[in-house]
Amino acid sequence: MGLIALGVTAIAGAVAAAFFPSVISRGAGGAVRESPAFFTLASFIQEAALGGAVALWILFVNHGRLASLGLPPRRAWTDVLVGVVAGVAMVFMAGIVLEVVHSIARALLGHNVSNPEQVPSDVKGAYLAVSGVVVVALAPLAEEAFFRGFLYKGLRRRFSVWPAALISASFFGLVHFAGLDFLLIIPSLIVVGVVLALVYERQQSLMASVAAHATFNLIGFLFIAFGR
Repeated sequence: MGLIALGVTAIAGAVAAAFFPSVISRGAGGAVRESPAFFTLASFIQEAALGGAVALWILFVNHGRLASLGLPPRRAWTDVLVGVVAGVAMVFMAGIVLEVVHSIARALLGHNVSNPEQVPSDVKGAYLAVSGVVVVALAPLAEEAFFRGFLYKGLRRRFSVWPAALISASFFGLVHFAGLDFLLIIPSLIVVGVVLALVYERQQSLMASVAAHATFNLIGFLFIAFGR
């Protein structure tokens, strides 16, 4: 795949994943935006579309195999264990970066700022449970396939580890932008994206980065769920 094609695909995928739910969630009068059912459905569609786009590109445009993403579990338990340890470490690393960002925001604005509500407070019960499946299972699979197995791996053909990791991680962080308040968490997510790229590079396995991503999301989601 050419570098231009890779870049265009990455940008298109990132923009679509971030923009599509925010557009369709603004129904007439804004009422649809507050619907727990719609939030859950939009989240599912976003992740499914991202993963599906990667699969379609590889199978029908590049005429390759999905195994090229790093799917074969050559060291399944080792990859999962490395991923879980990395995922726990990412929670602490992201927390430190978030505190630094909050300190800078307080210094600039003169008051405390709140983190964005990544899962709306009215998403409860069955909708929260389904959202949990999307966050903990579907999102790591789809996003790792795109950002690590597809984008990072493509960048690594032309750049060394750190430039490829930083570029792919920047796209990973920016795709989560859904309003100005999300600027608070994007630096943390970029750090998470770098770690995920390094895990993928070290293990040469999508299973490792998926396990790390799923662990990170699981811990975050449990904080949200038990905080309701």
